[in-house]
Amino acid sequence: MKTTLNMMQPPFEQPPFAEMSGEQAERYLEWFAGQIPERIEFLRERYAASGGEADDLDFSEESLKRLWVWFSGDKLLPDTEVGLEQTYQGMQDWLGLVLYAAKWYKIPTFEQFFLSFDLVLYLGEVFRHQHSEVQWVIGNGECYERDINQPMLSGFQFGVEFNPWHLHYLLGHLIHRQKWGVDEDGLLVFYLGLLENLQSEYLRTGNKWTWDQQAKWIIRMGYPACEPYLPVMVDWLMDLNWPGAVEIAEFFVEVGEPILPYLQEAFESDDTDWMGFIVSDVIEQCSEELREKAEPYVRIYKERREQEKRASVEYHIQQAGDLNLLMAALPMMRPPFAQPPFSEMSQGEAQRYLDWFVSQIPSRIEYIRERYAAAGNDPAELDLSVESLTPLWKWFWSDAELLPFTDEQLLAYGQLIKDWLDDVSLVHGYLIEGSRMARMFLAFDAALYLMEVFRNQYPDVRWEISSSSTYLSSGKSPMLTGFLYRVEISPWLIHYELCRRTDIIFPGKSYEKVLSVCYDELFQHLNGTSVPLGYQWTWGQQAEAIVNMGDLEVCDLLPQLLRWIRVRKQPGARKIAFFLIDIGEHVLPYLDEVFTSEDAEWINFVMNGVIAQWPEELRAKVNPSYWEIYHRLCPMEG
Repeated sequence: MKTTLNMMQPPFEQPPFAEMSGEQAERYLEWFAGQIPERIEFLRERYAASGGEADDLDFSEESLKRLWVWFSGDKLLPDTEVGLEQTYQGMQDWLGLVLYAAKWYKIPTFEQFFLSFDLVLYLGEVFRHQHSEVQWVIGNGECYERDINQPMLSGFQFGVEFNPWHLHYLLGHLIHRQKWGVDEDGLLVFYLGLLENLQSEYLRTGNKWTWDQQAKWIIRMGYPACEPYLPVMVDWLMDLNWPGAVEIAEFFVEVGEPILPYLQEAFESDDTDWMGFIVSDVIEQCSEELREKAEPYVRIYKERREQEKRASVEYHIQQAGDLNLLMAALPMMRPPFAQPPFSEMSQGEAQRYLDWFVSQIPSRIEYIRERYAAAGNDPAELDLSVESLTPLWKWFWSDAELLPFTDEQLLAYGQLIKDWLDDVSLVHGYLIEGSRMARMFLAFDAALYLMEVFRNQYPDVRWEISSSSTYLSSGKSPMLTGFLYRVEISPWLIHYELCRRTDIIFPGKSYEKVLSVCYDELFQHLNGTSVPLGYQWTWGQQAEAIVNMGDLEVCDLLPQLLRWIRVRKQPGARKIAFFLIDIGEHVLPYLDEVFTSEDAEWINFVMNGVIAQWPEELRAKVNPSYWEIYHRLCPMEG
């Protein structure tokens, strides 16, 4: 190993940080701190080798700009990238102990990977030279267990400490952004962000990724010691996505009644989201007695939400104009009768909705023909043939007026039926404006037309109530059935596909032939010869059906099942992996394709997700060369 690139790996044996004794942790920290001058000197040497003055790196804030400009240049080390990669591979055991979220690193070159850690150490020394209270200490793991016994840059306010390998990870993201242009102030701005954690008088300060440390610092104080900070903690709950907010909400539940007076500020504000977070994550989690005492707050929240809803409905009715006309033209299959969400329906309620849904399809097809004819086209062309999909889609993306409503009317109408769209539509959460709004509504009728073309071609395909939990619903919604591997196709998912693949959702996307492509993918679910088939969102259904087929029936599919888990995040992959564990010995003859692929991710998943879960006697039958390939391609895992 090159001593100039040691990533602070010590020359002596030591256990993982979490297993260290106090004495071992002290020994490592002393060695770590003793190495820093050598690392700084190495940086100065490399800086000078590129034509700079070594004295430029004088631990001033200004020196960070000079250092960053130099670092953003080319060829900073004499080593080749191949040589640096070999050094990196030789340090895998150590890097596995210290790297922070290693798989998410974005540092583009090995040269930058190694040198950026020395930049972190230089950054720490700038702090120590400018602010004497900042020192290297042994981490106690109070905020993050992974920090225990590791060197931490300490002395900041509100319990904040910085792990050097975490800073290395964050610096990697800054380096990654450099590909769009070098910002000579990049490292200085990074430093100033950390400096806020030293100089600010206000809690919840500095970089957002330090907020959870600050929150846990207050919580460790306990009540009543933390009382001076309670107003700030209440403000923290304005957004439960903020680091530390969930922990503070849980702490408030533990403290109980003394918190109530401090909540008043939220319920006197105009921020109903803030009130809602407090109601759902604090008040509703408390004891019944405390909930009764907090009832005035809950009542304020409900009244304010109702006022907002009434104001919104009145405004959108005003904007929509003739509401009855819009509802008749664009029902989005919203029934004229009351019904619970699909997930809560009884079988009778589901059947009632399905019957109504199917009865409406002819009128939806007729409406598309009317709008098609209004643009000067022959409605007879839309004859539910496969060929008719081409002129339909051409009209859909023409400059013709698709609907006799303004964009403002359609936007307002979308808000009025928001509750229904939230229940059934995967599109409604996206920001859709202008002419795209008309296409979003009409795309649902286009989805129905496509599915009716399919039914017209294949009589075994039919509308039924969903028989299982799917990607869209928890059963009870209308589905097109009759496909291979018990696949059920939701009309709202086809609607989503038509919108997702065009600029209805994502402006600028191409829209050519999308309707025909969707037809072809539906066709795969009837006539496909390999698995998984067609739409990715049906793969979970296919996996469930295959697992229920049993061992012998799927033997011919085993090569395809192994390819299915090539990407572990693909829908159904984990279910298939568990199935391959269960059928054990049947899988052995088909493993050669996996281990000769040189695909490290695939090999790793098959080895750890399948083979490692087999009984010992079955693992003993695995070709020994497979283990050798695995250890060569996946050294950190092995």
